[in-house]
Amino acid sequence: MGDKAYKDLHRKLGLCLNCSDPVYKNRTLCLKHLRTNVIAQRKYQLKIGDAYLEKHRQIKQHRRDTHCCERCGAPLPDGWTYINCCNCNERIYFRRYENADTIV
Repeated sequence: MGDKAYKDLHRKLGLCLNCSDPVYKNRTLCLKHLRTNVIAQRKYQLKIGDAYLEKHRQIKQHRRDTHCCERCGAPLPDGWTYINCCNCNERIYFRRYENADTIV
């Protein structure tokens, strides 16, 4: 089975893409692999330090200057006063208030 077919089948069955254990709610990985990924990402951020933050600051500033959504880069409608598009605003709200749980 190819990698894409394997991942699609595991997503459909609700199994972790790495180890075939049941997934953590609304995710594609089990809790063990979610924690591993979070820790690895944090180590990477600390390793490259300020360069990581500066790169993302520049991306956000460029998106603001071109009147695009800060998160996804989609063009904002005329007269839109927020820095994120309506889809990202809804996503932020849902993640922050309705699905608030910690991974690590």
